[in-house]
Amino acid sequence: MTNQQINTNTFGVAKWVVSPNPTQGTHTTIGAALAAASSGDTIFIRNGTYTENLTLQAGVNLTALIADAYTPNVTIVGKLSFSGAGSISISGICLQTNGDYFLSLTGSSLYTVQLIDCSFICSNNTGIQVTNSNSSSILSLYYCEADITSTGIACFSKSGSSQMFVQWCNFENSGGSTTASSFTAGYTAFIFCTSDGGLTLNYSVTGSGDIESCHLYNRTNATMVTCSGTGALFITHSDFACMEPTTSNLIVFNSSANWRITHCHINSTSSSAISGSGTVRYAAISFEAGGGFSVSTKTPLPFYAGTVM
Repeated sequence: MTNQQINTNTFGVAKWVVSPNPTQGTHTTIGAALAAASSGDTIFIRNGTYTENLTLQAGVNLTALIADAYTPNVTIVGKLSFSGAGSISISGICLQTNGDYFLSLTGSSLYTVQLIDCSFICSNNTGIQVTNSNSSSILSLYYCEADITSTGIACFSKSGSSQMFVQWCNFENSGGSTTASSFTAGYTAFIFCTSDGGLTLNYSVTGSGDIESCHLYNRTNATMVTCSGTGALFITHSDFACMEPTTSNLIVFNSSANWRITHCHINSTSSSAISGSGTVRYAAISFEAGGGFSVSTKTPLPFYAGTVM
């Protein structure tokens, strides 16, 4: 009965149910359920760990039958790939790397992909890869938890011109990795996110975005945000802090692009907590622990008269 659909579905409104126990679901693998499902379907996944590489289907959603993002009942160890057009949501599931990305979005088709109340474990590879070149495609992460458990890897690698929105998410770094998530194209925003050392960001080439209302902390003596491309980056109403004595710059601007930092709190022992050779517009920045602002070209924003506190 392995991987086969049971003749009689006695699971109420759930059309597709995946369970390791063949008497408790319509399929025993997620891949088999995806092959049977069609657009508009939701696949409910019972408790268990599923080691599978999956090709996601447009319009087919995946959700844990009992969703719990903080102590997930459902874990997928493997790679979820999508290169098509359409909408997908993944809810309440733990996604874990297995020597490759746990999510890879490729191609040039228009998509909307949402990850809601999920948890991420980057154990042996960077977690999310986005190379999709459609500037109207959107990947959204809401209320997710992430942990980098080894060195040399990051949460994100984004080189496609699609958009990504990360909201109300938390990032940990139990492995002490200093590798930055990279954004070399498209727009990427982090809004109302928190981090205990798990979110180091590198915007370069044409990558642009916003960092808004975030609380980001660093325990690895690494630069937290690097801006070295031609895309605009706006940082506002956010806290940046190094929890250990550091000589690193927390934020580095190294281009002539349109960078802006306003209403931020910087806690660092580095005398050049914000540094670089780029041009930065700024207003209402406060420093603690001896940190300083040493960007070579900085222009006060006129509506706050450029006050640096």
